[in-house]
Amino acid sequence: MILSMIAVVLTIVSICIDFKVEQFSSELSVITLSQFLRLSRTVIITFVVLIISKFQKKSAQMSLLVFSFIVASIADTFLILFEKVGIGILFFGVMQILLIVRHLPPIHSFDVLKPKLQLPFITAIGFYVFFCITSSSFLRTHPLQIPIYLYGLLLILSILSGFLSKYNNAFSTEQSKLIFRGMILFLLSDITVLLPMIFPLDDFAQNARDLTGLFYTPSLLFLAWSGDNTTRQ
Repeated sequence: MILSMIAVVLTIVSICIDFKVEQFSSELSVITLSQFLRLSRTVIITFVVLIISKFQKKSAQMSLLVFSFIVASIADTFLILFEKVGIGILFFGVMQILLIVRHLPPIHSFDVLKPKLQLPFITAIGFYVFFCITSSSFLRTHPLQIPIYLYGLLLILSILSGFLSKYNNAFSTEQSKLIFRGMILFLLSDITVLLPMIFPLDDFAQNARDLTGLFYTPSLLFLAWSGDNTTRQ
């Protein structure tokens, strides 16, 4: 709990710094401090996952969660410190694949679940198609157009698998709620990252990027806490 609170505080401080940089200055030392705080937030939450894993029975779901957070830390290192967006997208894509595998119900259960899957699947694919259509004119000449679309598909499938986690007996009802809420917030955080790519000269898009942590930090915390299966419902 203390580490989680520290991660929240680091996020709030980094957001304040980013807004200060946008409005008053662009000092390199201030920008570097914000980057350090944001990366530290991700690393701290990764330690939260590792600590939680020590008190759980060994399982594939727990191992996948640990690996996904280690990959997230690597992704944020490239994205935040080195500003290598393409490499960051690659590692976050790997993270989403690990989470999809973690959250999906067993394959043999899909025949029984098929009637319940139609609406969520159509909704998820419909949202992705809408995203592709609305962003195509803005991303047509962007060098990361294909990686963005591929990652977007993985993210939508990851949200869908998060929703379906309630049909996975490996998770309690509370765990499934944390997983789904975490993935929705992950989507919102990625939208704030995407906006300045689509609208590089728009002040609103830049301000939205500064607020990424408001969605990203609770997303990581919800996913981290979903590893705790000591209180099953």
